Amino acid sequence: MRKIIFSYLILCLLHLDMAQGQTKGNSNLLQDLERELYFGETQKVPFLEIAGCRDQRIDSAHQVRAARADAAKVLPILKDIAMTKDPALIAPLVELYQKQIAIFQEDWEVVQKNNFYACNAADRQFHILEIFEEAVHSLQLEKRGLSADEKFDHLKQQLNSLYRYYHVRNAWYDEIEKWDIYSPYYYELRKKRWIGPPSNYFCFIEPYLNEIGEKTLGELSLFIKNKKDERQYRFEDYLLSQMCRMVGRNSDPVLTQQLLEIAITDPDHKSRNFITNVYALMQNRENGPFIKQAIIKHMTSANVQTRLNALMASVYFPEQEVLDGLIQVRQSTGITADEMVVAGQILENFARRPELPEETKNQILELLQESK
Repeated sequence: MRKIIFSYLILCLLHLDMAQGQTKGNSNLLQDLERELYFGETQKVPFLEIAGCRDQRIDSAHQVRAARADAAKVLPILKDIAMTKDPALIAPLVELYQKQIAIFQEDWEVVQKNNFYACNAADRQFHILEIFEEAVHSLQLEKRGLSADEKFDHLKQQLNSLYRYYHVRNAWYDEIEKWDIYSPYYYELRKKRWIGPPSNYFCFIEPYLNEIGEKTLGELSLFIKNKKDERQYRFEDYLLSQMCRMVGRNSDPVLTQQLLEIAITDPDHKSRNFITNVYALMQNRENGPFIKQAIIKHMTSANVQTRLNALMASVYFPEQEVLDGLIQVRQSTGITADEMVVAGQILENFARRPELPEETKNQILELLQESK
């Protein structure tokens, strides 16, 4: 009995130690974020002296803080905070968000207001607010205790609104009302005018991809199966592209392979949707090897449209193994005219690649000459 009690106490202490370690780690993330936001810096410089901002419409006397938050450093920390799925971080995160809003309002709001296309420096400061919103949104999902199905439905509602914002003429103003926005100030910024493009760095649903993966893949698979070659960009196309971007940003080989198998059968091959989605999935370099193998396999698919998709995506892999597959396609007796053209274009592209050996380039040129 004493051994059982002792073992139980040890187990409790281990769990307590792990929880304390996690809490400490989360606290460190908040400290890292605050450090990168430079709240204590007040020295200012003329705005028009910032690289790339000289042509902006603004009072020449306007100044901004010399020490500015670097989005390249801030956004990864915000993503890490969201990935903890710890609702206890919402309050301190919101406190930092409000401080950052005050800086944006003082330094950068007038730039966004006066210029339809704000300079890169201003856009990057806006992207920080954008990802603050995504991080708060993400943590609130966990706090609300939504089921996997409810998270998926929420994602579809939010993405459908984003799709309409960016792809339906004059819909943007009404669509903002449907967004899950935390800050009234951020809401007013978005309501003043159309703002784009989005940062595409992080989406609130990313910590929960494994929860919603099965349902998402099921709907996308059914959509692609019933899709016609209509040359229309529908919401489901947008959902597929966003899923490819999100999965590509994260290391999940299973989801990557499943998405690839759905996307490669897209019948609308001339829209270039597939190669764009492949590029998104390749954000994570670990995905490259099995994406390459899938493309080589599908070059000889029984489906012509799938073969065309694979041929177009092969441009990302100027390697001997892919070259052999292209040569096999070109020499096939059942090749269509479209496939012949696409394979030739890819081979011509390979022949111009400086990383390929001269012997390989000569092999390509000879093959192209023979087929003329």
